[in-house]
Amino acid sequence: MKKQKKTNNKIPGLISVLIILILIISNQLFGGNLYNFALGFENETSSTDTSFNIIDENLKIEDGKLNVLFIYVGQADCTLITKDNYSMLIDSGNSEDGTNIVNFLKQIGITRLNYLVGTHSDEDHIGGASYILQNLEVDKLYMSSIGHGKSYYDGVIKKAKEKNVDIIYPELDDKISFGGDISIKVKSAEKYEGISSNNSSIVLQLTYQNNKFLFMGDCEKESESIHSWEKVDVLKVGHHGSNTGSTEEFLSQVKPHYAVIQVGKNNQYRLPNKYVIKRLESIGANTLRTDINETSFLFVSDGTNIVEKEINLNLDSN
Repeated sequence: MKKQKKTNNKIPGLISVLIILILIISNQLFGGNLYNFALGFENETSSTDTSFNIIDENLKIEDGKLNVLFIYVGQADCTLITKDNYSMLIDSGNSEDGTNIVNFLKQIGITRLNYLVGTHSDEDHIGGASYILQNLEVDKLYMSSIGHGKSYYDGVIKKAKEKNVDIIYPELDDKISFGGDISIKVKSAEKYEGISSNNSSIVLQLTYQNNKFLFMGDCEKESESIHSWEKVDVLKVGHHGSNTGSTEEFLSQVKPHYAVIQVGKNNQYRLPNKYVIKRLESIGANTLRTDINETSFLFVSDGTNIVEKEINLNLDSN
């Protein structure tokens, strides 16, 4: 009798262990959200996942100053601009980067963007835009007018319409409001027949008192050559440092103190191009590359002085 009773006690214990093991394995398969699902909670993975490291003492978005953060998203572009209550995101990485971008923005307290800019229709610039539109409040979406018929481009437009976001196709010399002391001007937005997606890039110049930033998208020499350019403090080099742009003529006009190249480590295109690097060196630019340490770069300006910091921030999902 005692033996039978002892055996009966083991069976419920074994069943409990098996149930626990099944729950643990299932929870892992469900991405850690089975408990929430079982209890009726909404899946909040998109806003709480921390698969990237943002713990860096240098990452301080300063109130009352202009903050420009060139984010490492591998072989793609993504730049965050903030000042006071204004925020703009220029480009949004590849499609798989959208989750990390949204998670990062929420972790630094940004749940609403005044402006989301898709410089042109290529996936490495607008891939994450649909996810951003779905998961953040966005007031206005700026898009190149060239790109209809491409899946990523059409998907972004469709999502913006679903979320009732204003869609703007900017023209040359249009201005974007970003507070009383900052001017953002459209320096290029080509639309001629037969134009490449790269040369249709929306190019923006930001002026904050005595400091100027120029964001080139993937603009190449064809578009560089038909515009006049001002000297700037910080240049986001066009087309990831490809030799298709950043000509001597163009660089002799902008003469940046800093030249930022957003490019993926060991990328298949072998970018940045060595001749572009040499041309930047010849004008005395301090060239900063996101691929070297797979890091981001933060520029903080008070309107006269610019402080640059390398930030341990990698949002590349690969």
